[in-house]
Amino acid sequence: VDVTWSIVKFQERDAVLTIAHNVTELRQTAEALKKSEASLAAAARIAQLGSWELDLAKGGNLVDAGLHWSKETWRIFGIKPRPEPVTAELFFQAAHVEDRKRVKSTMEEALRKKEPFDLEHRILLPDGDERIVRERAELTLDETGKPLQMRGIVMDVTARKRLEERLSQTQKMDAIGELAGELAHDFNNVLTVTHGHALLLLGEKKLSKSGRESAQQIARSAEGAAGLTQSLLT
Repeated sequence: VDVTWSIVKFQERDAVLTIAHNVTELRQTAEALKKSEASLAAAARIAQLGSWELDLAKGGNLVDAGLHWSKETWRIFGIKPRPEPVTAELFFQAAHVEDRKRVKSTMEEALRKKEPFDLEHRILLPDGDERIVRERAELTLDETGKPLQMRGIVMDVTARKRLEERLSQTQKMDAIGELAGELAHDFNNVLTVTHGHALLLLGEKKLSKSGRESAQQIARSAEGAAGLTQSLLT
């Protein structure tokens, strides 16, 4: 119960006027809202998903637009939250120098065409660490079609992208290994025939001395090459 009181005059005497409000439902609603906000913040932290908003109502260029980041967005970018207002320049400065132009052009095109955008790019943290993020955003327009806000989300996809790169590299190595195995198998068949014919020549009694030496060299070379192909197969 929320109670307020005041001194009033009643029949020429001082009296205490007390007003009591049952705020049970209000307190329960506020507590539920607080828990909901905490759960949402925890979900954003676990999913590494931040949100941001650009204020475009004042016009001007995109770089100078007012920027608001959620707590998780500050964490993703590795920057301590700032109490003073910031602009989109903070975001562009955090983008990797090799990706900055592409990020700007993508956002400018979305603003010009009044369309959503979906973009992956790298960012550099203050400590020099590099992360990969995915940005998705859409525009809020007024009744005349003028952009008022650009609202978006940012997700840290560094771990997933690096896992995909490792998986891709593994798949490439598997493909190379399979190709090498097929080539080694086919080459081994050729060597078997070559070695067999060399042995047949060595079995000829009328073979000249120089011919026999050549046949022996062919046989030894075939045996050595067979060892290499076996290593390749392994």
